[in-house]
Amino acid sequence: MRVCELRYGTFLLGKTLLMFRFHSICAAILMPLVGPLSCAFSQVPASVLAAAAAFGKRPLSEQDALVLRLQQQLQNSPDAWLKALLLVSADAAKASTSRMSSLPPRDSGKKAIKLGAQVDDGLPHDAVYVFGQGVIDGLEATGKPQQAAVQKARVTAALLGVVPSVDRAVASLLRQLDVDSTADRFAAFLTSWRNGTESFYEALQRTAGTKDSVFFYDVMLGDFTSQFVKGKDAAGKKGLQAAHDALHEAFLSYRQYRAFREAVAWSLVLPPERMLPTWLSRYEAQAQGSYSLREQVVMMLATVDYDPRKVVEMVVQSAPQLPVPLWDKGYDPYPSWNLTFQGAQAKMIEVAGNTDDYLVNAKAAMAQCAERVKSAVNAAEHPGKP
Repeated sequence: MRVCELRYGTFLLGKTLLMFRFHSICAAILMPLVGPLSCAFSQVPASVLAAAAAFGKRPLSEQDALVLRLQQQLQNSPDAWLKALLLVSADAAKASTSRMSSLPPRDSGKKAIKLGAQVDDGLPHDAVYVFGQGVIDGLEATGKPQQAAVQKARVTAALLGVVPSVDRAVASLLRQLDVDSTADRFAAFLTSWRNGTESFYEALQRTAGTKDSVFFYDVMLGDFTSQFVKGKDAAGKKGLQAAHDALHEAFLSYRQYRAFREAVAWSLVLPPERMLPTWLSRYEAQAQGSYSLREQVVMMLATVDYDPRKVVEMVVQSAPQLPVPLWDKGYDPYPSWNLTFQGAQAKMIEVAGNTDDYLVNAKAAMAQCAERVKSAVNAAEHPGKP
């Protein structure tokens, strides 16, 4: 039996305000309240799950009304970070032209690598930026069940202190960050090849460095060679092993490009107490005597009055181009990013005396904003009450 540590909080169930105070409560005790719960794979406190489940049982008209009032509460917030995130989220709806057409799905015909247990972060993931195409999918919910699921996810996010439209905010930031079109066709290639229900990019990303690492099939290597290996390139003259090595190096370069930008975008929108998505957890790791990428992004965000778009501009202006061909040499975004970060440290020290305290203050400001988001749910439930 797994023991869950849950904080004190107040959340709404239907029209009744219930107060939870959980401390070292066993999962079995919570089962009747929230249904099947796997603490091993959920990052959502049981109290939030319970409140979200109760919200999901309301008529859709009531759900829509509460979400609308929640949005109005957030728009009246004095927090610069929250105001900026709402603007970024709204930008997701702006039309954009696809940089290239998607490639038809391809399947090796082999048995797919089994998906492991998924982590539930409680956040909406409907709006998704499509790398290589430059567009955002999933902006419109179709049908009442999907609409209800979206509303429930947005309320859950707010109860966690996260801006309800976080998926739109991330997608919008990624559209601004993905400006190098060099690898667009390669991104489409990795998406078109399927490992069961997931793309090969997702499979390679998920299994990199694990015993379940996905391997390339001969037919996929042949497709890669025909699409990307030109004329005199050695990868096309030395058989499948050379093609395998080239494809592997191309994936590593592209993964660095893409995952770095995903880590920046998520770091700009999540409050400190919420973890980055599992596939980006390495960007939370600290090297001895230095800050993690996530911490650096938070500190840079504070230097520009918590406007994520300005940090995005810094990345875009300083980031190196992808290599051509992609497997020619690795892609490393850190040297240019580190120079940008180092250039801002004098301002941080001037404000806080040292960079460590600057980080503490930045996290505290973001945490305070997250608490206001949580409080906005209660205010939306009881409009007009102090």
